[in-house]
Amino acid sequence: MTKTALLAAVCLLALCVNANAAKKDRELTCSPKVLYTGDTLIVKTNQPFSYLGVTPPGKKSPRTLVVSPGNGDVAIHSMIDATEFGTKKRLALPVKTAQAWFVDPLGGAMQPIFSRAGSYVIEVGNSLANDADKTPFKCIVKYVTY
Repeated sequence: MTKTALLAAVCLLALCVNANAAKKDRELTCSPKVLYTGDTLIVKTNQPFSYLGVTPPGKKSPRTLVVSPGNGDVAIHSMIDATEFGTKKRLALPVKTAQAWFVDPLGGAMQPIFSRAGSYVIEVGNSLANDADKTPFKCIVKYVTY
């Protein structure tokens, strides 16, 4: 094999790897990337997922589930049914009014999702039931208050 042919093969392989990485990145999109109080965050997926989680800013902030299957408190308070979320693959979160069930030592309560300025991690997956579960499908949005 000549050097030119080898170089062409390596370049083609790099293009395939980059194309697959770009496709994987598009499994979840969040827009806009910078949010203000009156905005609506649009979360889109390219495949069905059962869970949608949000981690607020802060080093020790736990992830809360906005969409969850099952029949526990979190699932009862899901923004939409997990099956419906998987079918629609799109969810609108109004920054000013979106709420989720946040678990605390006293049990839990509905609280605003966007409660303080900073970077929020949005995740989708089929196994986000506890804080140890990880997913490669995430995006980060910044909430700015005046």
